[in-house]
Amino acid sequence: MLKLYHCPNARSMRSLWLLYELNIEFELVEMPFDQKFTRSPEYLSVHPLGRVPCLVHNDLISTNLVLFANIYAKFLIKMIN
Repeated sequence: MLKLYHCPNARSMRSLWLLYELNIEFELVEMPFDQKFTRSPEYLSVHPLGRVPCLVHNDLISTNLVLFANIYAKFLIKMIN
């Protein structure tokens, strides 16, 4: 299952919106947009730069919004066909 690390009112809103629009099951990890959370040792173990969004699937970690959109578009095409 996908896991999205997200901070409200940050650029991760786009990824969150896209997951909801495509009706993809995912786990949402929401945290305040505050460096004490994004720079915590727990989150830095997921994303070494402490930025959002961060999408995790099994052992694959992606932090690139353009890559997210590309993956989602391919997923949607498969669903349609």
